[in-house]
Amino acid sequence: MTVIFEVRPGEGIVGGLEVGGRSTTLLSCMGIAMANRTSQRGGLYHYSAKSLNHPNVQAVIRQMANDMTATEWFVTTAWVDPMFPAFGQGSDAEDVAEVIQFVKGCAGSRTKDHTEDHEPRVGATFYWEKGVPVYNGMDFRPPGRSGGIAKLEETYSIKYRKLDGDVWYYGANCDMRFRWTQVVTTDVATSAPRVESKAPASSA
Repeated sequence: MTVIFEVRPGEGIVGGLEVGGRSTTLLSCMGIAMANRTSQRGGLYHYSAKSLNHPNVQAVIRQMANDMTATEWFVTTAWVDPMFPAFGQGSDAEDVAEVIQFVKGCAGSRTKDHTEDHEPRVGATFYWEKGVPVYNGMDFRPPGRSGGIAKLEETYSIKYRKLDGDVWYYGANCDMRFRWTQVVTTDVATSAPRVESKAPASSA
């Protein structure tokens, strides 16, 4: 049975064959999914729109790719709702191009680009089916927040923190940025912790 985790802006989830993720609504954000079919680990990161210039955002995406040794990836862009643009703004074209280029650079030549396989969507999903990663297959709503995430989501960490079942949690819930007292980050190369004074801006 697959356990689906809700992934909010700034958060990333990585796990094995029985772990999947579903982003909250993409207004102008993007979903970045990555996987390794050999190790059978994969996950989903909810990228906040136009936040790629923040070093913590770059570091989390890079750390996720490195930790699972990603061999493929998929970027889901936000849909555009012509009737209610406030609820479906779409992803900025320049932001999309920069994110795709960055993700390619994180994983290097070992990755395969799946970006153009699907239209923009209301939300991004990732899960496994018979050992094969599925990007934006079945759409569903996660059954609420994980209790483990609730204990971690207010403190930002680039290095993963383990949840039950060998699930890795990255980043923090950027929707809660005004409640943060400090932002603890971990450098990818040295794993040395440092404290930042500001959290990355959130835009769903």
